[in-house]
Amino acid sequence: MLKKDALAQHRYIIHHLLRRYNVTYEYDEFFQLLLIRMWQLILQYDASLSTSLQSYLYSRLRYYLLDLFRISSRQLLTTDITTCKDIPSIDTITMVENQLLLNHFLTTLSLNERKWVQLASQGYKQYEIAQKMHRSLSSIKSYKKSTKNKFFSYFNDRKE
Repeated sequence: MLKKDALAQHRYIIHHLLRRYNVTYEYDEFFQLLLIRMWQLILQYDASLSTSLQSYLYSRLRYYLLDLFRISSRQLLTTDITTCKDIPSIDTITMVENQLLLNHFLTTLSLNERKWVQLASQGYKQYEIAQKMHRSLSSIKSYKKSTKNKFFSYFNDRKE
């Protein structure tokens, strides 16, 4: 298969990844960066080292996209409720309420669990988090499990 044909045949992977990570803002820019990276990966591909071109491209592009998110330091915007004079819509109220709930939930976590949430939300993999926090992988898995348990417990209590 020609490399140019491989590029055209596997473009759907880029669209899939961008939809998977809910990229709507700057979609075209991310698409172009991933397309360039895909071309580089196709040129580097060695069939003897990987099972299939499709799985090779998917995994490499996925990690590249996560690295792009990290580099651009895309953080969730928070709204300071004290500066809101007029709240224009119900969506804004819901956003502020959700942010307040999330902030309150984060206060229920231990320092290590909060650090895990921060790093995981930035797209780091578990072994990278373990390196950054200077903890074992099993400790990181424990923080993840306890955070999830606290999360479900916290929001289930809110429903009742």
